[in-house]
Amino acid sequence: MKTTLLLRKTIIGSLLCGILGCFCFGAGDWLMIYGDTMYMGSISWLTVGAAAIAPWRNALAMALAFLYQRSDE
Repeated sequence: MKTTLLLRKTIIGSLLCGILGCFCFGAGDWLMIYGDTMYMGSISWLTVGAAAIAPWRNALAMALAFLYQRSDE
């Protein structure tokens, strides 16, 4: 009885963390693509920080993600 209850709590906790991670990842992608890099308001780090990322770093991140996915197959 205790093991199934613990397993159920673990699964529910994992699901909630996964959903929260998806929202965070999606919000970050949205900001990177649609964020106005010319905006200088009270939250300047949000757009200035995204504009300061070098293009080679984005390309490297995509390449590493692709290679990591290919190694899992």
